[in-house]
Amino acid sequence: MTIAFRITRDSVCMGDDVDAPHELVLEVSAGDPEAMLREVIRRYPLASIAGGKATWICEVGGAEVAVVAQQWTEPRFIALPLEICDGAEIHFVYHAQRQPEPFLKYRSR
Repeated sequence: MTIAFRITRDSVCMGDDVDAPHELVLEVSAGDPEAMLREVIRRYPLASIAGGKATWICEVGGAEVAVVAQQWTEPRFIALPLEICDGAEIHFVYHAQRQPEPFLKYRSR
């Protein structure tokens, strides 16, 4: 069984606005929420920026669930939903080159 997600992200600059909201529908194998979100984050093309230190907050249905940083190899989860339904909306909020660690400190479980 697969679950489909509607995924969007913020733009990183004016030239990036051309394709806003950068929508993509991805299907992933149903499983535990963390595994599904890791797969989405791995497959969804977040914009890379010069300097290599973009910070993103991953939201599922408006709730913050993970911090994704360009300089990290893996996302760091803040809180995970108990389940994720088919058709769930995932949005990545861009936080420029702000350090990602404070997002974990103030949002962690």
